[in-house]
Amino acid sequence: HNLRILEAKTVLDTAKAFFESPPQSKSLASLLVVGPPGSGKTHLCTQVEAMAKSCNQVQVFRPKLPVDFMGASVGDVEYLMGSLFEAVSASGKCVLILDDLDLLLGTEDSPAASTELRLRVSFLSCLDHLSARCNALLICTASTPMDDDLARFHKTFLLQAPDREQRV
Repeated sequence: HNLRILEAKTVLDTAKAFFESPPQSKSLASLLVVGPPGSGKTHLCTQVEAMAKSCNQVQVFRPKLPVDFMGASVGDVEYLMGSLFEAVSASGKCVLILDDLDLLLGTEDSPAASTELRLRVSFLSCLDHLSARCNALLICTASTPMDDDLARFHKTFLLQAPDREQRV
C-alpha cells in the first residue's frame, strides 16, 4: 500500500518538476510505469495529463493504444509511429503518454506477431532518436514488465494492485 502511494507520488513529482522547468531547455525524461490491471496506471496518466493541460505552453500527445496503430498496412505502422514522434520533436515542450504500451508492442511471453515486431522496432528507433532533439516527458505504462529491449527508460516505477479496502 505505502509503496504504491510512494511510487505514484514520485511519478507525479517527476512530472511536476518537468512542467516547472524552463520551456527552452532540451531534455527527455522517460518513465515506465508497470503494474497489474487495476493498479492505477491509467488514472496516474490522467492526472499527469491534467497537470500538463493546466500549464501554459505544454502540449499533450495521448494516442489510444493499440487502436490508433492496429489495422495499418505494411509500412503504415512505421509511418504512424514515426509521425507521432516527429510531432513530439517539433512541438517544443510536451508530454507523450503511451498507456498500455505492452498491448501495442507485445511482451516476452506473447507470440511475436508481424505488426507487433514492426511497431517494437519502430518505437525503439523513434525513442533512440528523440532524446537529443526535444523537451519532452514520455510516460508509458504496461501491465507486465517489458523485456531488456525496452530498458531504455530513465526510470521504472512498479505499482501494486490496491487491496480490497482501497478499491471500495
